[in-house]
Parts: sequence; C-alpha cells; structure tokens
Amino acid sequence: AMFACLLFSFLFAIKDKPEVFDLLKGIVPVKLLNSFLDMSPYILTVIFLAGFVGKAVAPKAIGQPFSKEK
Repeated sequence: AMFACLLFSFLFAIKDKPEVFDLLKGIVPVKLLNSFLDMSPYILTVIFLAGFVGKAVAPKAIGQPFSKEK
C-alpha cells in the first residue's frame, strides 16, 4: 500500500509537468492526452492495488472469541 501511495503521488505530480506533455504531444492527440494524464494516477493505482488483493492473509484466530485467560 505504501508503494501505491508513492506511485499515486508521483503520477499526480508529473501530470502537471509541461515536459511530459511536450514529449507525448506528437504521439497522442492533445485532448485525449489531457484526459489520460488526469486519470492516470487513479487508474494505475487501482490496477497496482488489485494485484495485491489475493495475497492478503487472514489472522489465524479469525472467528474465535477472545478470552483473557489464555
């Protein structure tokens, strides 16, 4: 999750840099490029986090009541 936060922050900061815009301007139409750069932090972070959903491990004592005696 920490890496996802860093990825989101990096992509959110880089979308406003004119160098990135100028680099990709010849490849992708400008209107599409603006939209893609605006949504890229959100989409890539969700994709990254979706890869870790199945790797979560539940606690051993899930479903067992807690007792102080043990």
